[in-house]
Amino acid sequence: MSQATFDPQAVDQLARAIPGQSLTDAPGQWPFERPPMVVNPEEAFNTVKESLEEPDAHSDIIDLLDVGISAETLASSITLKMFSEGVFSPDVAEIIKPPLVAYITDMGLEAGVEDINVVNNIPKKMLDSQQLQDIMQKVNPQKFERELQTAYENEELDEMLLNMEIPEEPEQSPRESFLDMEVS
Repeated sequence: MSQATFDPQAVDQLARAIPGQSLTDAPGQWPFERPPMVVNPEEAFNTVKESLEEPDAHSDIIDLLDVGISAETLASSITLKMFSEGVFSPDVAEIIKPPLVAYITDMGLEAGVEDINVVNNIPKKMLDSQQLQDIMQKVNPQKFERELQTAYENEELDEMLLNMEIPEEPEQSPRESFLDMEVS
C-alpha cells in the first residue's frame, strides 16, 4: 500500500481567499449562517438521539467505542457536524454535549463494550524531542529532511564561530562624566 505525500510545490499559493472575502460574500450561503433548525436544547438532544438510533449509526458508534475512541470525542464530532449542517447553534451544541456523552456511554455499555473511554485523557507525560522527530519523520518526511539539513548547517556555523578568533579591542580610558569636567 503506497502512502500519498503532500507536495508543497504542487499547491498554488495564490489560490486562496482574499483577506476579508467572507465579509463581502452574500450572507446565508452556508447552513450555519442561517438561523438554526432547532433552538431548544431538549429538541436538539432528541434529534441527535434519533439519528444515533439508526442501525448504521448505532453500529458505527459501538465500533468506535470498542476501538477506544472516547464518548467525548464522538459527542464533539456529532455536535460539530450538526452545527455545520445548520441543525443547531454552537451554544446548543455545547449545552447538549454532556448528556450526549452520557447517552453514547450508555449505548456502549448496553452493547457490552468493555473499557469505554468516557472523556479524553490529558497525557501525563509530554513527548520528548526524539519522539517528536520520529513522528515528524513518519508523518512529514520532507519537513524532517529540511529540519535535519538546517540542524546540520547550524552545527557547522556554531563550530565555525567557536573556532573563529576574535580580536581583542584596545582598552580605552574611561570617559569622564560631563558633570565632572572643569569649566574653562
